[in-house]
Amino acid sequence: MELDLELVVSFCDEASDLLNRWEQICLQMKKQVSQDAWQEMFRIAHNIKGGSRAVGLSEFGDFIHKIEDGITLLRDGKVPATEAVITSLLKVHEILVDWITQAKQAPDYKPRTEDCLSHFQDLMSGKIPVDQQSQSISVAAEVSSDSQNLTQENTAAKSTENVTALNKNKPRSSTKSHISANETIRISAQKLDLLIQTIGELSIHQSIAWHTKNQTSTDQMKTFVNSLQLGQKITKELYEKALSLRMQPLNSVFQRLERNIIDIAQALHKSVTVTLDGGEVELDKTVIEKIIDPLTHIVRNAVDHGIELPDARSEKGKASQGQIVISAHQDAFGVVLTIKDDGKGLIADKIWKKALEKNLVDPQQSMNEGDILNLIFLPGFSTAEKITDVSGRGVGMDVVSKALHDLQGSIRIESVPDQGTSFIITLPTSVSIIDGMIVSLAGQNYVIPVGAVEEVINSKRYGADSTGSMISLRDQVVPIYDLGQALKHTKLQDKSERRAMLICRSGKERIAFQVDRVMGQQQIVIRPLNENINGVFGLLGGTILGNGEPGLIIDIPSLTEHYITLTKRKKEAVA
Repeated sequence: MELDLELVVSFCDEASDLLNRWEQICLQMKKQVSQDAWQEMFRIAHNIKGGSRAVGLSEFGDFIHKIEDGITLLRDGKVPATEAVITSLLKVHEILVDWITQAKQAPDYKPRTEDCLSHFQDLMSGKIPVDQQSQSISVAAEVSSDSQNLTQENTAAKSTENVTALNKNKPRSSTKSHISANETIRISAQKLDLLIQTIGELSIHQSIAWHTKNQTSTDQMKTFVNSLQLGQKITKELYEKALSLRMQPLNSVFQRLERNIIDIAQALHKSVTVTLDGGEVELDKTVIEKIIDPLTHIVRNAVDHGIELPDARSEKGKASQGQIVISAHQDAFGVVLTIKDDGKGLIADKIWKKALEKNLVDPQQSMNEGDILNLIFLPGFSTAEKITDVSGRGVGMDVVSKALHDLQGSIRIESVPDQGTSFIITLPTSVSIIDGMIVSLAGQNYVIPVGAVEEVINSKRYGADSTGSMISLRDQVVPIYDLGQALKHTKLQDKSERRAMLICRSGKERIAFQVDRVMGQQQIVIRPLNENINGVFGLLGGTILGNGEPGLIIDIPSLTEHYITLTKRKKEAVA
C-alpha cells in the first residue's frame, strides 16, 4: 500500500495532541492513580490505533494495539498500577512521539520497539514481580533521561560507534526524504474569527478612503486624515491578531520539563516534587521551540547539582523530598520565567576557585557575588566533581546564555546557600514584531524596543551632578551613559542641547542613557543584520522606519547590563 504523505502528516498532528495528553495522565498518575485516568488513556490508545491503520501505518497500529491490551488490564484492575508501570508507559510515549515526528518525512520509518514492548508485556504478565520492580524503574529512568540530553552534551559524550548505531535508526533513503512536510500549528477558531473580522474592517476602511474622491476639497482633506488614522489603528490590530495565531501556551513546555525532572530524579535516586504555575501564559511558537533546550539544561542541573539526596536533606533539617517550582507571568518587558529549587544553592567561593583553576578569570579582578555567580555562564565552566550522563562536561550554561541572548532575552541568578537557587529569565513575547521607540543620535535614527525602557525623562528637569555622570531620580542615584558614545559615534550633539534620557533597568539596578531626542514610536518588523555587521555588540537587528529609511535596532538590555557592570567595578575600585 502506497502511503499518502498528506494523510500521514494530518494523522501525526492529531496523534501529537493525543500523546501530549497521554504524558499528562502519566505524570498525574505518578502522584495519584484513578480509574478515570486509565479509561482516558485507553481511549487515547484506541483512537491512535484506529487513526494509524486508517492512513496505512500498520506497524505503528500493531505496536499501539499491544500497548492497548496492557492498558485494558490496568483499567480493569487485573494488574496493579505500580510506579514501574507508569515509567514504562512514559517510555512508550517517547517511542510514539519519535515515531510520529519521523513519519512526517519518512512514513516507513520504524524505531526499535522490541525492548520497550518486551519490558511492558513482562510487567503486564507478572514476569517481573512487584517486589522487584523498583530496580526496573531505575533502569527505565536512566534510559529515559539519557535520551533527552542536550544536543551539545550528546555530541561531547557519544562515541563513533554509538553514532553509527543511531544512524541505522534514521529514515531509509528509499523514501522521498527531500520532501519536507509543512509545519503545522493548531489555532483556535476564535482567533481566526477575530482576524477575519479585522480584515472586514480594513475592507470597509478602503471603501471610505475610495469615496473621498467625490467630496469637496475641505471635506475630502478631513475625511482623508480620519481615514489615515483609522487605517493605522486597523493595521496595528491586524498585526497583533496575525501574530496571536503563532502564540502558544507554555503548558507543553512545563509538562516536558516536569517529565525531565521526574526521570532524572529517579535515575539519581532523589525525591522531587514539581510545582507548575502560569502554564496559560503564551509565547510565540518560535520562542517556545528555542527555549526548550536551555530550560531543560537548567532543570537538569537543578536536580543533579541543586537537590540533595534524601539523607543529606534530612541531616540539614530539610524535608527529604526536594521542591522545584517552575512559574511564568507577563510583565512590561515580555514574559518572565522562573525556575526555583530548594537545594544547596550556589556557593560563590567555590565558583570563584573553580574559575581560577580553569584560568577563566584574572586573580586580581574584583568581583561582587552577583558577578561571580554569572561565571557559570562562561564556556567550559562546571563545578561538578565528576562527569555523568546528566552533567559535568562543562557544556551547557554558556549555551543557555547564548540561546537566550539570541532571543533578545536575559537571565539572572539569585541563590542562597542551603536554601536554593532561582533562575529568572525574561523573554520577549515575539521575536518578529515589536513596539519600537525611534531616537535620534548624531543625526541618525535608531530603534529601541519599548519593553526595554522603563521610562523617558527630560534631562533639563533632572539635572546631573557636577561631573555630569549621575542624576537623582526619586531619591535614587542613577548613572548616566552617552548612548552615542556607546555606539562609537564621533559627531555628537552638544550635551547642553540634549533633551531626553532613557531609564533602563537590569535586575534592581537602573541606568540613564542620554540621547539627542526621542522622535516617536512605531511597530517594527525585525530583520536580521547582514554578515558584515552581524554580531556587533549593541545591535539587535535592522528594520525599515516609517519614512522608508533603514534603521538599526539597539540591544538596550545588553548595553544596560554591560554599563551597570562597569559602574559596579568603578565603585569597587574607588572603595
